[in-house]
Amino acid sequence: MARFALLSIALVMCVLAGCTSVFDRESDGLFEEGGPLSEEEQAEVKEQIANLSAAASPEDPDAEAVFNDAVQNLTLRGSSIEPLLIEALAGSEDWAIRYGVINVLDGVGTRSSVEPLIAVLDDNHYLVALKAMYLLRVICDHQEIPNEGVSANGLPAVPPANPDDLDVDAWMKSWIRWHDKHGTALRETWAEWWRVHSGRVIIE
Repeated sequence: MARFALLSIALVMCVLAGCTSVFDRESDGLFEEGGPLSEEEQAEVKEQIANLSAAASPEDPDAEAVFNDAVQNLTLRGSSIEPLLIEALAGSEDWAIRYGVINVLDGVGTRSSVEPLIAVLDDNHYLVALKAMYLLRVICDHQEIPNEGVSANGLPAVPPANPDDLDVDAWMKSWIRWHDKHGTALRETWAEWWRVHSGRVIIE
């Protein structure tokens, strides 16, 4: 658990603070749709996607720099790389790459990313699922997990951290236990919500 402490803290702080996504920002020219990628450009993108695996070592400053550079470089390429990102999200066996891809989709994703994000809500790594859930909440302006109690869809709230647990990852422990039990239901309820409401959801 300790090796993921910094990454976990950063993600939880982002969730609790309500960080904004590029879906909510006006375009500044960096995120415009580009033309088809050449074979050379595709190879470069895939190499940068592979560098997202550095997310597995957040306690290593060099790895953190590699990860941040990869996210930045990919984001600057705009939504033309979205198909390659979605392919990696669905097909990579490396949780850190899947997690990193969601960080990039936060900057370049379009409506096409919604269903792939829903598909990883029951990912076998808790950070991937948490990041996907948060991004979906932002881009769709909707959440399935209630803040407290049990919602109409049957999903309970994530229990608060034990106040006697002084571990920096105390909240994440609650999320891990919740996700182990309810991850599949979370994916299914989101998929059903999107099926019913997708035609009315505006994603700019």
